[in-house]
Amino acid sequence: MMIASTDDTSQPTTIFDEEHLQSRLDVIRQYVSKPIPKQPWDDNSPALVPFHDDDSNINPNSGGGGIIIGGARHAANIPLLKSMNVVAVLNCASGGIARLPVSEMKDCGIRYAFTNVKSDSYTYPILHEKKTIPKRPQKLENQMNGNTETEERIVCSQHLEVSNALFTDIRRQNSTKKEDEPVGNVLFICVAGQNRSAALGVATLLLHGKPMEEILKHCAKQRPFVLENIGFQRQIVELEAIIHKLNSRSTPTDKNELLRDQFKSHYVQIQSARLETQQEANKRVRITEVNEDDRKLQHLTSRPLSTIHHSKSERDILQGKKVEIELLIPGLCTMEVRIPKTSTINTVKQTLIQHANENLLKHDEQPAKVAKAWLILAMFGKDDMYDIPLESEAVELRVQLERMKSMFGLSATLKGMCLFVIICKYTCMHACFLY
Repeated sequence: MMIASTDDTSQPTTIFDEEHLQSRLDVIRQYVSKPIPKQPWDDNSPALVPFHDDDSNINPNSGGGGIIIGGARHAANIPLLKSMNVVAVLNCASGGIARLPVSEMKDCGIRYAFTNVKSDSYTYPILHEKKTIPKRPQKLENQMNGNTETEERIVCSQHLEVSNALFTDIRRQNSTKKEDEPVGNVLFICVAGQNRSAALGVATLLLHGKPMEEILKHCAKQRPFVLENIGFQRQIVELEAIIHKLNSRSTPTDKNELLRDQFKSHYVQIQSARLETQQEANKRVRITEVNEDDRKLQHLTSRPLSTIHHSKSERDILQGKKVEIELLIPGLCTMEVRIPKTSTINTVKQTLIQHANENLLKHDEQPAKVAKAWLILAMFGKDDMYDIPLESEAVELRVQLERMKSMFGLSATLKGMCLFVIICKYTCMHACFLY
């Protein structure tokens, strides 16, 4: 991998020592990336990777506030989550979320969040990707001629930012517990618990300073078949190399500043992963002094809270004007969308189409827009026999109204030819899009 140099010569220089990366890839393959057990096989054991700063204080049953790597079946097992002291679940898959017992998790005090890793292909940028950006500062002659000098940067993925934010928040909560109080673990899941959840789990622990060998030792004992994706393996050892560069105390100050600029997004994640002293934490009022509104929001949204002031969207949720639902686009991904609590079906549909266009389709290599959509109402934990097509061509409006009331307990009224629905939390909308 190459990147434009930050010095005046602007000659391409290598970011990584390929020989060193290969040696680290060999370490990964020494511990994990083993064949999946032969069928039939009961996948009842997710991999607990404990995180602790002091070996003498670790509670072996709690994992010391660590990350558990598993699959969808583990997230669906509420007794298992309780037994492993899971306080948060991060879904790293792109679909199938509507069948998880999210409402039961919430009732048990377990936070639920997700990040839509659309693919587990070797080339998917699950941890970071190369981006071409304008070089700063631009040369005067280029500014006068309208030319733009560019350079390539390696930028953290949103997936890694989400996983790091969630784990950091749980670690902060754990740090405030008394000695006799159990600390919580975070379950990272994907469909099989093999690649996506493992890659993000390992990467998040690396950001928090845990050595890769220690992480892999725990995985090898419990799920040795994880991380068979060679592309994800490569991104993990690249991340490890970036973290080492940024944390190296032997790097001269001037070069260190260049590295922080070169890997700015990674540096931000490393800094956010660092647990603050009490004096520093007191300056971060939104973290140390969680008010009643924050507590309400944590139960109403899967997104991280704004750091200083509530956003308009958050205020709308607090005031009951909007509700957050989950949009499942089969075969592609899931997305959380905030919509007016009382809406017509057409309003819901147009809001979801707009969200998909602006937050998904326009970022593809070949940008597109939704041309045709079919909308289906579902509820977390319900079988698909309860799904209701919200299309008058498929189900007559009055039948939609009756089913919403009897099957989902939603408040709905028919005014003229418009069906008004009061949407509740834990509602999922399946949308089939043509684009």
